[in-house]
Amino acid sequence: MPTLLHEFFARAAARWPDEVALDIPPGADRPDRATLTYAELDAAAAAIAARLPAAATPDALVAVLVRRNSPWLLASQLGTLRAGAAFTCLEPSFPDAQLHALVGGAAPVAVVADAIGAARLTALGVA
Repeated sequence: MPTLLHEFFARAAARWPDEVALDIPPGADRPDRATLTYAELDAAAAAIAARLPAAATPDALVAVLVRRNSPWLLASQLGTLRAGAAFTCLEPSFPDAQLHALVGGAAPVAVVADAIGAARLTALGVA
């Protein structure tokens, strides 16, 4: 019996692979509805977990710098958990000083970011 969030999700993905797991309606910055099936979300989470460094251990923190309305936010969170680490979510729209302080204070072993988050990190000079 699964006991952790990513284990519950993996069980659901195995049971309903072709069902919609994530449905994000259109919004001001996203004209189209975004959907992912359980299989798609599970595959994305597995890919993210595989790319995280070996330092992603149970006592390590991974920063997730993905917009709240992105379908990849949940994949990033599940992938981080699957890799064995904890995560903290950061919003790319945070002011520069706040984002820099949060990344510096969290001291993550890795940052999972979409294109917008990666651009913010580059602008802030964060590797």
